[in-house]
Amino acid sequence: MLGDKIRELRGKEMTQRDLAKKLGISTSAVGMYEQNRREPDLDTLKKIAKVFDISLDSLMEYGEMPLVDTNRAIPIEKRHLLPVVGRVCAGNGVLAAEDIIGYEAADEKYNEEDYFWLKVSGDSMAPRIDDGDFLLIRKQTSVDSGDVGVFVVDGQEGVVKKVIYDEGSIELISFNPYYPPMKFKGLDVLRVRVCGKVIESKRKW
Repeated sequence: MLGDKIRELRGKEMTQRDLAKKLGISTSAVGMYEQNRREPDLDTLKKIAKVFDISLDSLMEYGEMPLVDTNRAIPIEKRHLLPVVGRVCAGNGVLAAEDIIGYEAADEKYNEEDYFWLKVSGDSMAPRIDDGDFLLIRKQTSVDSGDVGVFVVDGQEGVVKKVIYDEGSIELISFNPYYPPMKFKGLDVLRVRVCGKVIESKRKW
Protein backbone atom coordinates (compact mmCIF):
# COMPACT_ATOMS: atom_id res chain seq x y z
CA MET A 1 0.00 0.00 0.00
CA LEU A 2 1.15 3.53 -0.75
CA GLY A 3 0.89 4.59 2.88
CA ASP A 4 3.28 1.84 3.93
CA LYS A 5 5.75 3.00 1.29
CA ILE A 6 5.63 6.59 2.52
CA ARG A 7 6.10 5.50 6.13
CA GLU A 8 9.06 3.27 5.21
CA LEU A 9 10.70 6.05 3.18
CA ARG A 10 10.25 8.50 6.04
CA GLY A 11 11.83 6.03 8.48
CA LYS A 12 13.04 7.20 11.87
CA GLU A 13 15.01 10.19 10.63
CA MET A 14 11.95 12.26 9.72
CA THR A 15 8.75 12.82 11.69
CA GLN A 16 5.30 13.15 10.14
CA ARG A 17 5.46 16.82 11.08
CA ASP A 18 8.78 17.24 9.25
CA LEU A 19 7.39 15.63 6.11
CA ALA A 20 4.19 17.67 6.29
CA LYS A 21 6.25 20.88 6.47
CA LYS A 22 8.27 19.90 3.41
CA LEU A 23 5.10 19.08 1.48
CA GLY A 24 3.18 22.16 2.62
CA ILE A 25 0.30 20.10 4.05
CA SER A 26 -1.01 19.30 7.53
CA THR A 27 0.49 16.63 9.77
CA SER A 28 -2.91 14.95 9.95
CA ALA A 29 -2.91 14.61 6.15
CA VAL A 30 0.42 12.77 6.29
CA GLY A 31 -1.02 10.55 9.00
CA MET A 32 -4.02 9.68 6.85
CA TYR A 33 -1.74 8.89 3.90
CA GLU A 34 0.38 6.55 6.01
CA GLN A 35 -2.73 4.84 7.44
CA ASN A 36 -4.05 4.36 3.89
CA ARG A 37 -7.17 6.30 4.80
CA ARG A 38 -6.58 8.83 2.04
CA GLU A 39 -4.53 8.96 -1.18
CA PRO A 40 -2.32 11.94 -2.13
CA ASP A 41 -3.23 13.79 -5.30
CA LEU A 42 -0.80 13.83 -8.20
CA ASP A 43 0.90 17.10 -7.17
CA THR A 44 1.50 15.77 -3.65
CA LEU A 45 2.84 12.49 -5.04
CA LYS A 46 5.35 14.46 -7.09
CA LYS A 47 6.40 16.43 -4.00
CA ILE A 48 6.83 13.22 -1.97
CA ALA A 49 9.01 11.73 -4.70
CA LYS A 50 11.12 14.90 -4.75
CA VAL A 51 11.55 14.94 -0.96
CA PHE A 52 12.93 11.39 -0.99
CA ASP A 53 14.87 11.93 -4.22
CA ILE A 54 13.19 9.11 -6.12
CA SER A 55 11.20 9.03 -9.34
CA LEU A 56 7.43 9.12 -9.33
CA ASP A 57 7.35 5.64 -10.87
CA SER A 58 9.64 4.37 -8.11
CA LEU A 59 7.31 5.77 -5.48
CA MET A 60 4.27 4.13 -7.05
CA GLU A 61 6.07 0.79 -7.38
CA TYR A 62 8.08 0.92 -4.15
CA GLY A 63 7.81 -2.46 -2.46
CA GLU A 64 5.02 -3.53 -4.84
CA MET A 65 4.64 -5.70 -7.92
CA PRO A 66 4.90 -3.69 -11.16
CA LEU A 67 1.65 -2.70 -12.80
CA VAL A 68 0.79 -5.03 -15.65
CA ASP A 69 -1.61 -4.26 -18.46
CA THR A 70 -3.77 -7.11 -19.73
CA ASN A 71 -2.51 -6.52 -23.26
CA ARG A 72 1.10 -5.53 -22.69
CA ALA A 73 3.58 -4.37 -20.09
CA ILE A 74 4.50 -0.69 -20.35
CA PRO A 75 8.20 0.12 -19.84
CA ILE A 76 8.70 2.37 -16.82
CA GLU A 77 10.25 5.13 -18.88
CA LYS A 78 7.15 5.21 -21.11
CA ARG A 79 4.61 5.56 -18.32
CA HIS A 80 2.94 8.39 -16.48
CA LEU A 81 -0.03 8.65 -14.13
CA LEU A 82 -3.64 9.30 -15.08
CA PRO A 83 -6.52 9.82 -12.64
CA VAL A 84 -8.79 6.93 -11.70
CA VAL A 85 -12.48 7.72 -11.20
CA GLY A 86 -15.03 5.56 -9.48
CA ARG A 87 -17.93 6.99 -11.42
CA VAL A 88 -18.81 9.14 -14.41
CA CYS A 89 -21.75 11.50 -14.22
CA ALA A 90 -23.37 14.06 -16.49
CA GLY A 91 -23.04 17.77 -15.96
CA ASN A 92 -19.50 17.88 -14.57
CA GLY A 93 -17.37 17.70 -17.71
CA VAL A 94 -17.01 13.91 -17.26
CA LEU A 95 -14.53 14.27 -14.39
CA ALA A 96 -14.89 16.05 -11.07
CA ALA A 97 -12.17 16.29 -8.43
CA GLU A 98 -14.33 14.54 -5.86
CA ASP A 99 -14.72 11.56 -8.19
CA ILE A 100 -10.96 10.89 -8.40
CA ILE A 101 -10.08 7.89 -6.23
CA GLY A 102 -6.43 7.44 -7.19
CA TYR A 103 -3.93 7.30 -10.04
CA GLU A 104 -2.74 4.51 -12.34
CA ALA A 105 0.10 4.25 -14.83
CA ALA A 106 -0.56 4.57 -18.56
CA ASP A 107 1.49 4.89 -21.71
CA GLU A 108 2.87 8.43 -22.05
CA LYS A 109 0.96 8.90 -25.31
CA TYR A 110 -2.28 9.12 -23.33
CA ASN A 111 -2.56 12.67 -21.94
CA GLU A 112 -4.62 13.71 -18.93
CA GLU A 113 -6.71 16.16 -20.97
CA ASP A 114 -8.18 13.38 -23.12
CA TYR A 115 -7.87 10.17 -21.10
CA PHE A 116 -8.68 8.78 -17.65
CA TRP A 117 -9.04 5.43 -15.90
CA LEU A 118 -12.43 4.17 -14.76
CA LYS A 119 -12.67 1.53 -12.02
CA VAL A 120 -15.47 -0.88 -12.89
CA SER A 121 -18.21 -1.55 -10.37
CA GLY A 122 -20.50 -4.50 -11.03
CA ASP A 123 -20.52 -7.58 -13.25
CA SER A 124 -22.75 -6.54 -16.14
CA MET A 125 -19.81 -6.77 -18.58
CA ALA A 126 -18.37 -10.04 -17.23
CA PRO A 127 -16.54 -12.15 -18.15
CA ARG A 128 -14.59 -9.81 -20.46
CA ILE A 129 -14.70 -6.92 -17.98
CA ASP A 130 -14.97 -7.82 -14.29
CA ASP A 131 -15.82 -5.93 -11.14
CA GLY A 132 -12.70 -4.02 -10.01
CA ASP A 133 -11.06 -3.88 -13.45
CA PHE A 134 -9.58 -0.60 -14.67
CA LEU A 135 -10.63 0.74 -18.08
CA LEU A 136 -8.69 3.40 -19.95
CA ILE A 137 -11.26 5.81 -21.37
CA ARG A 138 -10.76 8.35 -24.15
CA LYS A 139 -13.07 11.31 -23.64
CA GLN A 140 -15.31 11.73 -26.70
CA THR A 141 -18.92 12.55 -27.42
CA SER A 142 -19.54 9.88 -30.06
CA VAL A 143 -18.53 6.28 -30.73
CA ASP A 144 -19.09 3.86 -33.61
CA SER A 145 -21.62 1.06 -33.61
CA GLY A 146 -20.00 -1.99 -32.01
CA ASP A 147 -17.69 0.04 -29.77
CA VAL A 148 -17.56 -0.34 -25.98
CA GLY A 149 -17.95 3.00 -24.27
CA VAL A 150 -19.18 4.92 -21.25
CA PHE A 151 -22.77 6.16 -21.53
CA VAL A 152 -24.88 8.34 -19.27
CA VAL A 153 -28.63 7.72 -19.40
CA ASP A 154 -31.06 10.33 -18.05
CA GLY A 155 -28.20 12.20 -16.38
CA GLN A 156 -27.49 9.35 -13.98
CA GLU A 157 -24.21 7.59 -13.24
CA GLY A 158 -22.40 6.35 -16.33
CA VAL A 159 -22.48 2.73 -17.47
CA VAL A 160 -20.02 0.72 -19.56
CA LYS A 161 -21.77 -0.99 -22.49
CA LYS A 162 -21.36 -2.11 -26.07
CA VAL A 163 -23.42 0.11 -28.34
CA ILE A 164 -25.35 -0.90 -31.45
CA TYR A 165 -26.95 1.74 -33.64
CA ASP A 166 -29.90 0.94 -35.87
CA GLU A 167 -32.20 3.19 -37.83
CA GLY A 168 -33.73 5.50 -35.25
CA SER A 169 -32.58 3.46 -32.24
CA ILE A 170 -29.72 2.86 -29.82
CA GLU A 171 -29.09 -0.39 -27.97
CA LEU A 172 -26.71 -0.64 -25.02
CA ILE A 173 -25.62 -4.24 -24.56
CA SER A 174 -24.03 -6.01 -21.58
CA PHE A 175 -21.63 -8.91 -22.12
CA ASN A 176 -23.23 -10.69 -19.16
CA PRO A 177 -26.35 -12.42 -20.57
CA TYR A 178 -28.19 -11.99 -17.28
CA TYR A 179 -28.50 -8.25 -17.98
CA PRO A 180 -31.02 -7.41 -20.72
CA PRO A 181 -30.14 -4.83 -23.40
CA MET A 182 -31.17 -1.21 -22.85
CA LYS A 183 -33.11 -0.08 -25.93
CA PHE A 184 -33.95 3.48 -26.90
CA LYS A 185 -36.09 4.44 -29.90
CA GLY A 186 -37.32 7.69 -31.40
CA LEU A 187 -36.94 10.68 -29.11
CA ASP A 188 -35.74 8.39 -26.32
CA VAL A 189 -32.32 8.23 -28.00
CA LEU A 190 -31.80 11.76 -26.66
CA ARG A 191 -31.72 10.27 -23.16
CA VAL A 192 -28.32 8.72 -23.95
CA ARG A 193 -25.08 10.70 -23.83
CA VAL A 194 -21.66 9.34 -24.83
CA CYS A 195 -18.85 10.19 -22.42
CA GLY A 196 -15.99 8.17 -23.86
CA LYS A 197 -14.64 5.06 -25.54
CA VAL A 198 -12.90 2.14 -23.83
CA ILE A 199 -9.32 1.92 -25.14
CA GLU A 200 -7.60 -0.57 -22.83
CA SER A 201 -8.30 -2.66 -19.76
CA LYS A 202 -6.17 -3.53 -16.73
CA ARG A 203 -6.76 -6.19 -14.14
CA LYS A 204 -4.94 -6.56 -10.81
CA TRP A 205 -4.57 -9.83 -8.97
